[in-house]
Amino acid sequence: TDDTTASFKIEGLTTKGQTATITYTIENDSPADIGADVAVDLTYDNKTWYTATVDKPTLSLNKGATGTVSITVTLNDTPATDLEASAAAEEFTVTLTANAK
Repeated sequence: TDDTTASFKIEGLTTKGQTATITYTIENDSPADIGADVAVDLTYDNKTWYTATVDKPTLSLNKGATGTVSITVTLNDTPATDLEASAAAEEFTVTLTANAK
């Protein structure tokens, strides 16, 4: 949605244990020669239906450097009805917080 926040939805998971992975490339595009420690925060509300993990919750990036972060979402249960499938809908938000190093 902007330089430090992104949102995504997972669709198509129908069976307990299925996963989806999204990968972000993060670049330190500082106009000055400043490195950054970047914290990757993932938020979502529906922890009944999903478990989500970030493979690298922090990155250390020098000016001009890039790094990748993968987020894996796992469906915790199989929706048995259309109502449960609707209840399992979820939006995930990734927020980056950079601190100069």
